[in-house]
Amino acid sequence: MGRSDHRGVPGTDDPDCRDATPTGHGGTAAPDDVPGVPRLLDGLVVSGGVSLTATATLIGHLELLGATRKPDETDGTTTGAGDALRLNGETGDAALDCTVSWAGPVDRDLTDEVGVQAACGLMAVHGRAEGGPSRIAVDYASVAAGIVAGQAVLATVHANRAGADIRQVETSVAQTALLTVSQYLAVATTDGDDDAPPASPLAGRRPPFLSADGVRFELETLDAGPWQRFWTLLEAPEPAIRRGWRPMLLRYANATSAVPLELHDTLRRHPWDRIVAVAAESGVSLCPIRSEADRHAEIARRPLPPWSVRPHPGITATGLPARPGTPTADAPLAGLCVVEATRRVQGPLAAHLLGLLGARVIRIEPPGGDPLRGMPPMLGDVSSRFLALNRTKETVEIDIKDPADRDRLRALVADADVFLHNWLPGRAERLGLGAADFARVNPQIVYAYASAWGDEVTGEPPLGTDFMVQAYSGLATQVFADGNPPRPSLMTLLDVLGGLLCTEGVLVGLLARQRDGVGQLVDTSLLGAATQLQTYTGRRAGVGGEAPPWQVWDRPLTTNDGAVAVRIGTDADVTTLFTALGLDPVGRDPAHLVSRTAGQSGAELAARLRAAGLSATEVTTDLDGLGTDPRFTAALTNEGACFVRAPWRFLP
Repeated sequence: MGRSDHRGVPGTDDPDCRDATPTGHGGTAAPDDVPGVPRLLDGLVVSGGVSLTATATLIGHLELLGATRKPDETDGTTTGAGDALRLNGETGDAALDCTVSWAGPVDRDLTDEVGVQAACGLMAVHGRAEGGPSRIAVDYASVAAGIVAGQAVLATVHANRAGADIRQVETSVAQTALLTVSQYLAVATTDGDDDAPPASPLAGRRPPFLSADGVRFELETLDAGPWQRFWTLLEAPEPAIRRGWRPMLLRYANATSAVPLELHDTLRRHPWDRIVAVAAESGVSLCPIRSEADRHAEIARRPLPPWSVRPHPGITATGLPARPGTPTADAPLAGLCVVEATRRVQGPLAAHLLGLLGARVIRIEPPGGDPLRGMPPMLGDVSSRFLALNRTKETVEIDIKDPADRDRLRALVADADVFLHNWLPGRAERLGLGAADFARVNPQIVYAYASAWGDEVTGEPPLGTDFMVQAYSGLATQVFADGNPPRPSLMTLLDVLGGLLCTEGVLVGLLARQRDGVGQLVDTSLLGAATQLQTYTGRRAGVGGEAPPWQVWDRPLTTNDGAVAVRIGTDADVTTLFTALGLDPVGRDPAHLVSRTAGQSGAELAARLRAAGLSATEVTTDLDGLGTDPRFTAALTNEGACFVRAPWRFLP
């Protein structure tokens, strides 16, 4: 999260590449052409029908690692339940069956992305700042589930090569969807919750902001001082400056942000160049919302893998095998140790998942503990939000500014298998805690860095937070399909997806170490997470294309007790929707649609639309209800707040 030149337009190696088109599988280069991706799965043949975006994502990642895909005559045919794959190893690996379903253990009739988003709370969180549930207009849960399935496969291959005998893995899009809202779910279900989102999220106006000359942009600072200086220099009203700080700071926690209208009006009075100059003077980062087309052109010009994994430079194999661990079907990473020094969401989630896979995780916190431990609502003396991502871990307090404590950290890493951090760029090296420093004390360490921008953005980048990366990547132009101006989701989409990718990258690193007997460097980023989301999904008119006219109907319908989400996949579905409600399918007046559905119950409307052949799901508008809904019991655990169980199942 470094500083930029405050114009928010960090460069790429070749920004003028608008005419390029994606190449290779899912927009990535062929495996032989991808640097930083070891061919660890050569000889692995993947067979079985592929109908889900989740499964396509999984296979794309396995192919990058050298696996071969055997096409199936049922490819692209939706079965409703999901996909079953067989992974056959030709180099000694036992056959593995991998099932990716829609619902898994969640007892809901889920057969598509829209239904999963509706049932599992994603629409509620994504739409919180909009005043009502809203669909994430890309297949977010499906891509995330493909990465989670990749974690299961890679953990199994690693475990089996270490002596386990796991033959089946299972996961689902619904379980992954619950994982993506785990923080919000923990907050909503905490006994005595005193940190509910504001009752009136539209009292102000959410970011992004607009300049006098029409530049739409995100603004970021994590400190009150730069915030105060920025607005004061622009002559914003002092009361509005004070009122605006808290909703901006807490937008990551609440998924809503009512910034006073006076602040929006202040920026609309100033041209972009003036705002840029003031941001540079005050220490605030800016990032204009870039176009989807520009980003896809960059991806096509420089295809980026989901992770970069390479051996420590200058370190040769020790001749000793990597510690094999004691893997079992219940804990495929048992016996391995992860040392984690991270903050916020991306890094903690990655280490949490490694813990759920059976690794011992030691979390490094500053003296006095991570400040987020005290963020309401509290479960006993610890934040339930914090526990959602950290309850599987041991904790050691270390002051990394103290030389003696840095020695303590090096001693911990000397006996560990993985070190994971998300410090600011260059900080680890300045403190003598970089990859080369740890490789000297442990040549077999898998050193993982979960960054914001990776090495793609040149120069001094802006603060690398979720919403800034959504703006830079063009994702902010894709996540809503309501016809309004582009804006990032205030649900932390990329923090979560980046954490999932980091876990997968660590597993790739462990496999490479297992094969080569030498430690590995693993790099993942939030921008890489955005790239994966844009590679394997997008507007259904085609990657980088305009949204088709019917897509604006792909949003929840208001009922007298909530909302119903309908999957609209073609223009014919819009006709079916209007006809089923007894409305004119030619005129398609939205006002008639609203008036017709508002008087019906959700259950009644959903049943009526399903009878007409549409996929319709009642929307979970209150996450608190998931904690008491018996249909979700197998995927959640209630420990004073609801936490999400491990999203995979491993069977011998």
